[in-house]
Amino acid sequence: MAKVIGRPIELGHGVKVLTFEPPPEGFDPLTASPGDLEKHGLPPVADNEHQRRRYERIVHALKGRLRFIEPTLSLNKTEFIPIRQKSKRTPTIKPEMQVAEFDRNWSGAVVYNPQGQSFYWVSADWTVPAIQPVNPDEIEIMRSWVGIDGDGTQNMVLAGVKTYYAANELAPVNYTPFCLWSPWGPYEVIPGLTVSAGDFVHAHICTGGAGANSAIVRFINYTTRKATTLTLVGSQGSPLVGHSAEWIVSKDIQGSIDPQFPNYSSLTFLNCVAELTPLFAGASVGGGTGTPIIMEEFGQRFSKGVPTPPSSVQCQWIRQS
Repeated sequence: MAKVIGRPIELGHGVKVLTFEPPPEGFDPLTASPGDLEKHGLPPVADNEHQRRRYERIVHALKGRLRFIEPTLSLNKTEFIPIRQKSKRTPTIKPEMQVAEFDRNWSGAVVYNPQGQSFYWVSADWTVPAIQPVNPDEIEIMRSWVGIDGDGTQNMVLAGVKTYYAANELAPVNYTPFCLWSPWGPYEVIPGLTVSAGDFVHAHICTGGAGANSAIVRFINYTTRKATTLTLVGSQGSPLVGHSAEWIVSKDIQGSIDPQFPNYSSLTFLNCVAELTPLFAGASVGGGTGTPIIMEEFGQRFSKGVPTPPSSVQCQWIRQS
């Protein structure tokens, strides 16, 4: 992105978000001018034929059925650590399968940029899973999200759904869309779009590639037919690299005390796509071709990623012995 657009909102603690005017009823992104797309926080229509066809399919499927809402932003303090806690070992699961990586709090799949290019776009669709608490007396948290960077880099941007269980609360299980630019410190932005277990959702992130200091984030809840768009602005001196793109189920880390990781059974990210520079003209990489990540800590496995080419990533909860 050549410039940061939108209406600025300071949420405190160095967190800056920009919002957009929702598009009017009957708005058609395929015929709109670049200026009108920018005004409403929508990505340009790609010159790349493959990307354009995918964009057209989404627009036609949702035309007249989707309502964009202006986000009702709030800031949540969290101890979530998104940066990968890589294991030093990289074993092969089976000879005929991809090599897997192990991580303390990630599971899913990751793809890496070719030399001389960077990722500027990542997206996916998935159904928000219902959870079963492993220990009903404890706080339990899981997140499902798409992201750029964070694997081998200190900065990253991500967007998805946080699932929070607490036995003593009126609503024990809460599902909340969130987005985050690291390193913001322990703060995440809540855009105010409602989500429930069983909802089919979409998240995508669009940046300017390597060196970007802002990212447009779009959430769609296909089930409720509502969507919202906003821009995250990173801290000065924390640009993205575009080194990796990922589709992840993760657990939170809170200092020396980790919340429990609930039984989510399984979750499948569909239409997992990451786009490489040059902007809107580069190649696409499917998440199903990525490296699987298994969540493991102190020899105990909690969740695993199973990529399926070209663009599907299944995450599976692992029952504890």
